[in-house]
Amino acid sequence: MNKSIKLTEAREYLTSLVRQAGDILRTYFTSGVFTQKSKGGVDFLTEADEKVDEFLLSNIQKQYPSANFLTEETAPKDYTHLKESDNLWVIDPLDGTVNFSRHCPNFAISIGLVDKGISQLGIVYVPMTKEIYYAQADLGDAYLNDIPIHVSSTKVLGETIVACDWAWGLEKRFNVVEWLRKICTHVRQIKSMGSGVADLVSLAEGKIDIYICIRV
Repeated sequence: MNKSIKLTEAREYLTSLVRQAGDILRTYFTSGVFTQKSKGGVDFLTEADEKVDEFLLSNIQKQYPSANFLTEETAPKDYTHLKESDNLWVIDPLDGTVNFSRHCPNFAISIGLVDKGISQLGIVYVPMTKEIYYAQADLGDAYLNDIPIHVSSTKVLGETIVACDWAWGLEKRFNVVEWLRKICTHVRQIKSMGSGVADLVSLAEGKIDIYICIRV
C-alpha cells in the first residue's frame, strides 16, 4: 500500500468530497434539464456525469498528486498497465444515469482505492437520501452512516430476493434473460433497480440476497 495514504484520512476526505459532488448532482436533478451524449449503442451520459467526473478527478489529484485514475467516463480501452498501481482511484461519478435522466432518485456516486489489484477503500454516496456507505481494509466491517451493516442471513433459495443489472449489449441482454429464465421459479422475487452500485450496497446491507450482473 502507498505509505503516503492513510486510509482513515482518505475516507474522511472522500466523505466531504462526495457530499459536494452530490450537491452538483442534486442541482441538475432538481432542474430537470439533462443534456445527453451518446457513448455508443444505447449507452449515454449526461452533462452531470462529466461535471462530477471532472470535479472528483481534479480534487483527488490535488490531494494525492501521484494518483492514477480509472473512471467510468474517461477509462482508456486498455488499462492493464494500471493493475500494478498502488495508488489507483476507481471512480463512477454517476451510476444510474438512466434513472437520473428520468428523474428517478436511485443513483449513486462511487469511489474506490485499489493497491495492486486489492481494494483498500470504497465509498458510495446516494445524493437523494444523503446516505454514505463505506468499507475500509483495516476496519473489517462495511458501514452505512458509520453504523455497521451486514449481508442477509437468508439460507433458503426460495426466500431470496434477486437484483439483476440489465446489460447494454444485445447479446449480453439475451444472457441476462437466460439467467432469469433459469432462476425465476426458484427465488422469491427478481428486481432491477437501474444502478449496479445501488444494488451492491443493498446486497451489503441485506436488502437483497443475490446480485447478478453479466457485464462486470
